[in-house]
Amino acid sequence: MIDIKLKASASDLSTLKRKLTTVPARVFTELGHTWSVDGEDFINLMKNKHLGGPTTTATRLKRVSSNLYNSLHKDVKVSNRQLTVKIYFLSSVTEYALVHEYGSSKRNIPPRMNLRNEWKKYRPKLLKNGNAAVRRALKNG
Repeated sequence: MIDIKLKASASDLSTLKRKLTTVPARVFTELGHTWSVDGEDFINLMKNKHLGGPTTTATRLKRVSSNLYNSLHKDVKVSNRQLTVKIYFLSSVTEYALVHEYGSSKRNIPPRMNLRNEWKKYRPKLLKNGNAAVRRALKNG
């Protein structure tokens, strides 16, 4: 399974967790909604940029059966004990997804899906939007 999670510095996450333990439930609701939207946005970015092409290129897979395309999902958990945005492929396409993410020298398939690289570039947006969600909830509460 390709499993990527939001990772930030220990200090950033520690500060955010500490703040979240002292705030009202509306903050968790706002943060969960914001990260759910961001998760969908990331999935759409992956589908449009890497998984839905008319032909296979160095960075894009041709969309044939839509199995991989439709198997990309998100899981968002926000509470005072857990802050997680997880993007993953369903287990039914794990092997196929791994081949296209990491490549296969035996089959002469280069890595081309770029899920990890795109996620790395996307994480600052999640943190920025998460902080904005907390500020909104506190301001509007």
